[in-house]
Amino acid sequence: MLQPVVCPSISSEYRQVFARAVFQTHGFQPNWLEFLIADSLMLDEAEPWPLQGPDPEDLRFPALAHFPAEIRQNVTVEHPTKHLATLLA
Repeated sequence: MLQPVVCPSISSEYRQVFARAVFQTHGFQPNWLEFLIADSLMLDEAEPWPLQGPDPEDLRFPALAHFPAEIRQNVTVEHPTKHLATLLA
Protein backbone atom coordinates (compact mmCIF):
# COMPACT_ATOMS: atom_id res chain seq x y z
CA MET A 1 0.00 0.00 0.00
CA LEU A 2 1.22 3.48 -0.83
CA GLN A 3 0.34 6.33 1.51
CA PRO A 4 1.34 9.75 0.19
CA VAL A 5 2.21 12.17 2.98
CA VAL A 6 2.03 15.93 2.59
CA CYS A 7 1.87 19.07 4.68
CA PRO A 8 0.36 22.44 3.72
CA SER A 9 3.58 23.89 2.31
CA ILE A 10 4.34 20.78 0.23
CA SER A 11 0.77 20.70 -1.13
CA SER A 12 1.14 24.33 -2.15
CA GLU A 13 4.50 23.69 -3.80
CA TYR A 14 3.14 20.67 -5.71
CA ARG A 15 0.31 22.82 -7.08
CA GLN A 16 2.77 25.49 -8.23
CA VAL A 17 5.23 23.04 -9.77
CA PHE A 18 2.72 20.83 -11.57
CA ALA A 19 1.01 23.89 -13.07
CA ARG A 20 4.15 24.44 -15.17
CA ALA A 21 3.84 23.78 -18.88
CA VAL A 22 6.47 21.02 -18.83
CA PHE A 23 4.13 18.79 -16.81
CA GLN A 24 1.16 19.43 -19.12
CA THR A 25 2.82 17.31 -21.82
CA HIS A 26 2.55 14.10 -19.74
CA GLY A 27 -1.20 13.71 -20.21
CA PHE A 28 -2.28 13.76 -16.56
CA GLN A 29 -5.99 14.25 -15.98
CA PRO A 30 -6.87 17.86 -15.05
CA ASN A 31 -7.60 17.21 -11.37
CA TRP A 32 -5.22 14.33 -10.72
CA LEU A 33 -3.07 16.33 -8.28
CA GLU A 34 -6.06 17.47 -6.24
CA PHE A 35 -7.25 13.87 -5.94
CA LEU A 36 -3.76 12.78 -4.89
CA ILE A 37 -3.54 15.51 -2.25
CA ALA A 38 -7.04 14.71 -0.99
CA ASP A 39 -6.05 11.04 -0.55
CA SER A 40 -2.78 11.92 1.17
CA LEU A 41 -2.07 11.87 4.85
CA MET A 42 -2.00 15.58 5.73
CA LEU A 43 0.46 16.33 8.50
CA ASP A 44 1.30 19.58 10.20
CA GLU A 45 4.44 21.35 9.08
CA ALA A 46 7.48 19.37 10.19
CA GLU A 47 10.16 20.65 12.50
CA PRO A 48 13.10 22.15 10.59
CA TRP A 49 15.50 19.57 9.15
CA PRO A 50 18.74 19.70 11.19
CA LEU A 51 21.13 19.21 8.23
CA GLN A 52 22.08 21.59 5.44
CA GLY A 53 21.11 20.96 1.83
CA PRO A 54 21.60 22.57 -1.56
CA ASP A 55 18.08 24.09 -1.51
CA PRO A 56 16.81 25.11 1.95
CA GLU A 57 13.23 25.07 0.65
CA ASP A 58 13.54 21.36 -0.17
CA LEU A 59 14.56 20.43 3.37
CA ARG A 60 10.89 20.18 4.36
CA PHE A 61 10.69 16.96 2.32
CA PRO A 62 13.15 14.91 4.38
CA ALA A 63 11.80 16.53 7.55
CA LEU A 64 8.30 15.31 6.73
CA ALA A 65 9.43 11.84 5.63
CA HIS A 66 11.94 11.29 8.43
CA PHE A 67 10.57 8.33 10.31
CA PRO A 68 13.23 6.45 12.27
CA ALA A 69 13.77 2.96 10.85
CA GLU A 70 12.88 1.31 14.15
CA ILE A 71 9.31 2.66 14.03
CA ARG A 72 8.64 2.30 10.27
CA GLN A 73 7.36 -1.30 10.58
CA ASN A 74 8.48 -2.18 7.04
CA VAL A 75 7.14 1.06 5.57
CA THR A 76 9.28 2.31 2.70
CA VAL A 77 9.80 6.03 2.34
CA GLU A 78 10.10 6.65 -1.40
CA HIS A 79 11.08 9.76 -3.32
CA PRO A 80 8.14 11.03 -5.44
CA THR A 81 10.23 10.99 -8.65
CA LYS A 82 11.10 7.33 -8.14
CA HIS A 83 7.49 6.44 -7.45
CA LEU A 84 6.23 8.36 -10.48
CA ALA A 85 8.76 6.55 -12.67
CA THR A 86 7.45 3.25 -11.29
CA LEU A 87 3.86 4.23 -12.09
CA LEU A 88 4.73 5.29 -15.62
CA ALA A 89 6.83 2.19 -16.38
